[in-house]
Amino acid sequence: MGFLLAIVGLALLIFGLTQKLKGNRILAAPFHKTGKVASDASVADAKGMVSTEGAVNASQPLLSPCSKTPCLYYEVKIERKWEKQEQTQNGVQTKSGSSGAHEVKEGAVFQLDDGTGPLNVSLKDGADVETKKTFDDKVKIGAIVPGELVFGEFRIQTPRLPSGERTVAFTAVEKIVPVGGNLFALGKLEDGTLVKPKWRSMMLSTKGRDGLIASTAKKSKIGFISGGAAAVLAIPLFIWGPKPEPKEANDCHALITDGQTRCDDEVTSTVGRDYTWTVTKSGSYTLAVDPPKVKYPINPEVTVKDADGKQVAFATGDGSQKTTLTHEFAPGTYTVNVKDELGRDLKGGFSFAFEVDAPKVAEADPAEAPKADSVDADKPAAKPAAAPARSNGKNAKKTKSGKHAGRSSRVE
Repeated sequence: MGFLLAIVGLALLIFGLTQKLKGNRILAAPFHKTGKVASDASVADAKGMVSTEGAVNASQPLLSPCSKTPCLYYEVKIERKWEKQEQTQNGVQTKSGSSGAHEVKEGAVFQLDDGTGPLNVSLKDGADVETKKTFDDKVKIGAIVPGELVFGEFRIQTPRLPSGERTVAFTAVEKIVPVGGNLFALGKLEDGTLVKPKWRSMMLSTKGRDGLIASTAKKSKIGFISGGAAAVLAIPLFIWGPKPEPKEANDCHALITDGQTRCDDEVTSTVGRDYTWTVTKSGSYTLAVDPPKVKYPINPEVTVKDADGKQVAFATGDGSQKTTLTHEFAPGTYTVNVKDELGRDLKGGFSFAFEVDAPKVAEADPAEAPKADSVDADKPAAKPAAAPARSNGKNAKKTKSGKHAGRSSRVE
């Protein structure tokens, strides 16, 4: 809770800062009458920035594409609504979303006049301005995809549909800057026309200069106060509030030494999941991969390689039960790889439980071990512990205790 409150506080502080900077930008730009700006380029600052305010006069307004509304500026955004099916270990799931399909925007050249003379203002490159929604509609797509989309008076060829997704609809939203009223404008003065500067947006507002300054100051104050309050409240929650649960207390670690208690992990690619495993004492270790009860469980393939990349043990399973690998390992560093034997690449991957059962009986003191020349010649010599072996692919029979050992591999 404390972390979430801190994030909200930070967002509010950033909002307050952006409003503060916007207000500072308005105050920093020279403000003059429309006639003065139109006739004297020296009124702008060193970067050519200047602001003014006056009544709108548009002799040739634009007509918005969808609603045919007279306007100074319009934008139409068309989005494609889609669905697609994804194969996961829990079965087929349907995912939906939207993506931009088409966008049109255009601005007019009009005039502002406060009674001292007209000043040309160009919205051809857009502006930071309040817009009014004048159209919002949806065209549903069925089995037959139309060659043309119609939104009010606006027609457009149906965009090419991507594969792997089913398009269910197209939506269109039209927004405009209406003709009429008074506007405050802040931009760069070029050849007697106020335009958008290349490095930032042009600013227009129906609130007027004083109203816009007051609005940004109010929003900035609200952002700073609310953000600061949220940050202050977050502190005691961090200290005395309930501690968040670990991401997963039983998540597996990539680095393992000797044993690993049962932990949860997942494979999200066909190359599998690698563990770096350090063995500090010789003995018989059992590695186990236990698939969950899902529709499409992992068919585990467990491979153990030594520090030289040589395979020393291998086991596979069919996903219906725990797959185990029991082998005599000497001290050293090994790489354990777990992947899906069938090479499937499901969305979200495969989850499983993993564990390493280390020897529970300590080795005898090396000083008490028999010397090499005292070994009974009648007894067969022990086979090397690092020779690779592969499971024969058959499920192990039940043990005396009635438990399945799973398919496993062991070097004798």
